[in-house]
Amino acid sequence: MTILIPAGFVIERQYDASPERVFACYSSAKEKLAWLGCHSNWSYSVFEFREGGREIGGDPTESPAYAFEGVYHQIIENRRIAYAYRMTRDGEFFASSVTSIELEPHAGGTKLTFSEQSLFTDGPDTPALREEGTNWGLDQLGPFLETRKATA
Repeated sequence: MTILIPAGFVIERQYDASPERVFACYSSAKEKLAWLGCHSNWSYSVFEFREGGREIGGDPTESPAYAFEGVYHQIIENRRIAYAYRMTRDGEFFASSVTSIELEPHAGGTKLTFSEQSLFTDGPDTPALREEGTNWGLDQLGPFLETRKATA
């Protein structure tokens, strides 16, 4: 029998970029893939960045194949993104989450607060791995913003 494991975490980051610029990194599929791609051939079959919109992505070339299916519940431009998503591995459900990303002007840049509440099966992902992966992704965002600033 598969059990469900509840978990949650909050991560804060400070970026030397405006909330508008950080928000743009989430609202564009092209930009999001450029900094968040932890799978080499990750792509989106659907990217509807709007309230009620969906985001469906995955890497079909990877084995096992991971897939992400999300729905945006609230988007406040340059301030907040709230969404829910589920993850599968080779078509089998293993986690679902409710996530918020809050952006606040702070010290000439942006304070980002990433909050996630999740349910995991006793499968391939764990709360610790999810938090580690989220930290990794947010660590990639800083250098990406710096390269964009240098070329702007």
